[in-house]
Amino acid sequence: MDLHQNHGAMLLNLDNKDVEFIETRYPTLKILQKDPLRIAGILKFYAKFQEIEMRDEYEIEIESLEGRVFPRIRETGNKIANTAQSKGKLLEDMHINTSDASAVCLCPPIEEKLYEKQAISVRQFIEKYILPFFYEQSYFRENGEWPWGEYGHGIIGVLESYLDYVDNEETIRIFLRVLEEYCVKYGVNFNFYREQLKQRQIKGRNYCFNQESKD
Repeated sequence: MDLHQNHGAMLLNLDNKDVEFIETRYPTLKILQKDPLRIAGILKFYAKFQEIEMRDEYEIEIESLEGRVFPRIRETGNKIANTAQSKGKLLEDMHINTSDASAVCLCPPIEEKLYEKQAISVRQFIEKYILPFFYEQSYFRENGEWPWGEYGHGIIGVLESYLDYVDNEETIRIFLRVLEEYCVKYGVNFNFYREQLKQRQIKGRNYCFNQESKD
């Protein structure tokens, strides 16, 4: 296999099918609140990428917050922190945003922005973003490398995502808006990077992830 918020945020819909999906597929995840959405508990999964199977579990929290496009996802059992320590890595190297209550980084900022004013079911969000993130964490713990590569941190990661996402005028506008936000955050010259994009080719990542989820 392979709440509602306004103010421009993505609509993460929790309907009866999502409730049934969570209760039957992930009975150790509990819906604590529906609006705004809050889910917490143990995520147990089985998934496979290029014939590499991972069966694992993580203690997580999913929480929709005012003004955010995606919910904030946190791994609350310190499993990722323990992996980072054993591998001699910083939490940032494990795609954890320590400046945002140690929330996980599910995707490049531009992809998150593309979901503004769109709706996605909780099931779709879990399958497209949450499961691949925790699969790659388990894969890294076992193999010492990321299964489908990775983007860099901060502005570098934004730039590396350029060719993967920018394919029309609208996404170019969104990309430049994200890039400008990061330039302001890190105190660098936005115009410099905008000019560089006109002449550089930047490598990104694409991956095909097939997964099943089992108790």
